[in-house]
Amino acid sequence: MSEHPILMSQWSMQRYFKGKSQTRRPVKFPDGLKMNLAKRPQQWGQWDFAFVDLADPIGTYATWIPCPYGVPGDRLWFRETHWLHGRYYQNGTTRTGRPKWHFEAIGQKVTFEPQPKINRQDIGYHKRSAIFMPRWACRAVPLILDVRVERLQDIDCPDCRAEGIDCPPFHDGGERLTADNELLPQAKYFELWDTLNAKRGYPSSDNPLVWAYEFEPYSRSQEKG
Repeated sequence: MSEHPILMSQWSMQRYFKGKSQTRRPVKFPDGLKMNLAKRPQQWGQWDFAFVDLADPIGTYATWIPCPYGVPGDRLWFRETHWLHGRYYQNGTTRTGRPKWHFEAIGQKVTFEPQPKINRQDIGYHKRSAIFMPRWACRAVPLILDVRVERLQDIDCPDCRAEGIDCPPFHDGGERLTADNELLPQAKYFELWDTLNAKRGYPSSDNPLVWAYEFEPYSRSQEKG
């Protein structure tokens, strides 16, 4: 078993503590190729997926891509926005002569509640991006239960609920709006997806291939695992 870091938005973390148990990430292909999941891939590894160039429908040459965030039996550790105790100090200058700042953690003190902004040089809690979260500070390391590759628009209502989207008890899924003129769960999810991924080249309208990860829902026993 191994652990794999994965970035989670503040919204996703809030939903995780309320039962979120899935996350989807775009499949990224080398050199910007447009590819599709191979229909009849040769067996390579249980969790290696074969993709073929859309210009090669027969699938003569396959590109094998392993699951980027681990496989069932591994664990994810969630990187999220946090406030770390420490201070910034100046560490040289950039090529343009602007000061370079380096953050120094003091002790292992972290909080996830927004803190008042303070001067860089002051000792206290400073807001830190998820990408900079140290492993010791993470508060959830759920077990991966399943990984699959699918088209984004294949998501159904149970999947939307597992992604943290509020779902009505029943709907036919045939329209964008419910009878009460509310967005269907899929439409809500696509809007959320686009806020994070459209500008990166993966708009929901393109129906990109995604890694669909299913993991254990939250329990207190997973904290600081």
